[in-house]
Order: sequence, then structure tokens, then C-alpha cells
Amino acid sequence: MSDLVVIANASSSFERNDRETLNRHFDVVNIEKPSGKRDWLRFLNELRQIKDTKAVFVWFAGWPAYFALKYAKRSNVPIAVVTGGYDVARIPEIGYGATLHLKERMATMRVLRQADVCLPVSMANRFELFSRCTPKRSNFIYNGVDHNHFVPKVNGERNGKIISVGGVNRKNYQKKGIDRFIEAARALSDLQFIMIGGYRQDYMAGLARSIPKNLIFTGYLDDPELLQQYQEASVYLQPSIHESFGVSVVEAMLCGCVPVVSDRWALPEVVEGVGRVFPYGDLYAMIEAIKSALDATDNEREHIRERGEYFSLEKREQQLIKVIKEMIE
Repeated sequence: MSDLVVIANASSSFERNDRETLNRHFDVVNIEKPSGKRDWLRFLNELRQIKDTKAVFVWFAGWPAYFALKYAKRSNVPIAVVTGGYDVARIPEIGYGATLHLKERMATMRVLRQADVCLPVSMANRFELFSRCTPKRSNFIYNGVDHNHFVPKVNGERNGKIISVGGVNRKNYQKKGIDRFIEAARALSDLQFIMIGGYRQDYMAGLARSIPKNLIFTGYLDDPELLQQYQEASVYLQPSIHESFGVSVVEAMLCGCVPVVSDRWALPEVVEGVGRVFPYGDLYAMIEAIKSALDATDNEREHIRERGEYFSLEKREQQLIKVIKEMIE
């Protein structure tokens, strides 16, 4: 019998980090979430392994968690669910959040109510969870970022650029504030803005007319290229309407970027004491915050990195291990 079944996507850095952490400490059966309709048969077949394990750990309270819950309850196996965003979010102005849609709400709410423990990734995320329901048990554990990998360049000079990271698609256009990022670039035409993240050519073609000349869309960057962008940029701008944590924000902070973020959900919590926070949708306040961030001193950037180190992988590892041990012992 295994200690744990872990259900996560290897393509997601934060899900992969948790999977690697748990694999180091427990006898784990890893199950990849289905990547498309044709993959569900494989996924459902692999869930049968739950009957031969002591506990289940799954990221997000969506449909994969719903079916994992059914198998777990049938075998009297405890299940822990990380609530990480869409599952507990509710942003009706952009149609974002599982509970806004009937079928998804039915699955998500059952998972949130019946899971043995829910694991929100920030205080803001915990508030969203309890706004949806009262779970059996909740352990708030901040997401973790590798502070040994994301580091400033030694004696590296900043290039004065403003960057942001996120897939460029219809969903993220408002959620991640790509529309606001474009507005900021247009208003500060003497500065270089860089949007990092994969995109489809047909979607970019539709945006072409709105993109100012000082804004570059890089497409997907591999890890060394992304790290270099963090190390060389002066400001990281995250004008999102919703973030449950903000992994990219912390990655940038660890590299010495000054975070400029909207006042929505977990963002002010993450940059507390070191970032520039502006009211979401206030273009003037966003522009002033960027200008202020460009004047940051080296000493201030050191404090920003120290804040980023607060969200270490080691701290999350210790807390996750404690939760899982309580479930299997």
C-alpha cells in the first residue's frame, strides 16, 4: 500500500513543486490530470489506485478532484485539496470562477464541503474559500517559490524595463490585466514594456492594432530566458483583477524587481511592505506607481528580495509534510 496518491499537472510549476516535495518524503503514486477529453479514460482508470493508498492530495477543487473524491470516499481514504484560484474565485464582471457556472459549481462545492482538508494558498484565497462554504477543515499554507533559483544577477545593472508574465489569451486579457498593461505602455511611451507568455498567432493578430510600439510580446520563454528577464528588468507590473497568490510576482521579487500590483485579492498581501499598490482600474495611479518603482534604490531591492524569501519552498514543504502525516498516521 502506498502512502499517498498525488494528482497534479507536471506542466504547472507550483503543482510540480508540491509533487516533487511529497515524492521526497512519502511513497507516492503520481497521477497526471487529464489533458483533454480523450485522456479522461486513462485518468479514471488510474484513480482505482486510490483504494490501495492511505491518503490523496490533489490540486484544485475541479472535476479531477470530484472524481478522486468519489473514489476516496468509497474506500474511506482521506483527501486533501489545494484551493488555488478558479475553484473558489468569483469575479462575475469577467465570468471568472467555477461557482458562476452550474455544472462546475455542483462538482466544486461537493469537493470543498466533503474534502477532509482544504489547503488555501493565501489569506485572500482562504477568505474566498469560506465565502463559498465552510469546509470540514482548512490549513492555510502559502504557495512556495524557489529562492535559490530566482536570484538577482551579481552586480547586474537594471535596464529600466517593465515586465509581466502570463499566457496571452482571452481569459487572461482581463484577469491578468493584459489590457491594463497595454494601457500603461501606451501612457509611458518612452519606456520599454515586455509581456512574457505563450500566445496563439490568431489571437495576437486581433490585438495588433492596440499594441504600442514600445511593447514587446515575447511568447513563451524557457527557464533561463525567463530568469534573465527577471534579473534585468526594473519593475514587475501585475495589474490583475484577481490573483489567489501570484507566483510570478514572487519570482520577480526574488530577482530584485520592484512589484507594482493592483489592490485585488492576494496581491497586496504578497507585496506587503515592499511593493507599490494601486487601485485596480485607476490608470493614473498605476502610472505614478510605476514611476515611483523606477526610482527604487538597491537597498530597497534587497528588502524586496527578503520579502520574497518569506514564501520559500522549504516553508511550504514543512507545512505540507505535517498535514499529510496527520492524514496517514
